[in-house]
Amino acid sequence: MYSLFARWHKSDFTLQGELVKQKTVEPAISMQMLVNSGRWQAGGKWWRISKEFQSPFGHAFARSGYFPQAETGFYAALSGKPLPALQLDGYWLLRNDLWRTWNTPLPANSREAFVQAKLKLSTGGELSLRWQQNRNEDFLQSADRRFETRRQRWRLQYRHRMNSHLFITSRIEKVYYRSGNDGQRTGFSFYEDISWQAADNFHLSARFSSFKTEDFNSRIYEYEADVPGSFSNIANYGNGVKAYFRIRWNFFRNLTLYFKYRWLRYDGVTSIGSGDNEIEEDTRQDIHALLNYSF
Repeated sequence: MYSLFARWHKSDFTLQGELVKQKTVEPAISMQMLVNSGRWQAGGKWWRISKEFQSPFGHAFARSGYFPQAETGFYAALSGKPLPALQLDGYWLLRNDLWRTWNTPLPANSREAFVQAKLKLSTGGELSLRWQQNRNEDFLQSADRRFETRRQRWRLQYRHRMNSHLFITSRIEKVYYRSGNDGQRTGFSFYEDISWQAADNFHLSARFSSFKTEDFNSRIYEYEADVPGSFSNIANYGNGVKAYFRIRWNFFRNLTLYFKYRWLRYDGVTSIGSGDNEIEEDTRQDIHALLNYSF
């Protein structure tokens, strides 16, 4: 296998590309363009990874790696500040599979678009509005009909700096989901969040949230603060409320305590989870704790 990389740069413009050849299979090709005018930045990327190409994480059928495999795609992005207090960001992503995978009987394609505006207010707060759309091709099990799934997300968020130690964030989010000719499904969530650095050695994060979605497809993801080593990106679906708090307390030299408590309640259910994780009630409580010593 050999790789050929080329890069050309002049002033605010950069053009680069790479070609990778492996034995007798088709090559992998990638090309990028970047433009920076100071106030605005723009870029684009095109790639084609053949279905026979062996990536560092396995062949195309695996679909278990972070690198694109057996696909061609195009990505374009734009970011800039039309006003000193206003930041605009957006991108468009198009991907086409060159071969089927274990989960799709035929090659599929997908499109994704994203636009976000952030406005810094004179009061010390930041107001942001985000829109994102994902359009994916799917198939019936018989593989005789293709249909499109479409998910749209709207998010409005306000983050206010009360002082140098206390931040309050309010967010509402709305999701619209449609599959083929089926009816549209919707989801809605709201939360209030505080982040408080009470002292040099003590920090508190707390949140209350409410959500209501028609089904799992209209779920809304919510990232939570957690203890080191744990990752919480929760898929909220159904009808429920949730609250949690997390503390970080460096109470003795290099000894730090992390503690998190979460409370979750669903409306109209008699059990939560399934299998060994099933709880025969409508309320769930979680506790995460970690004691860390730094040498």
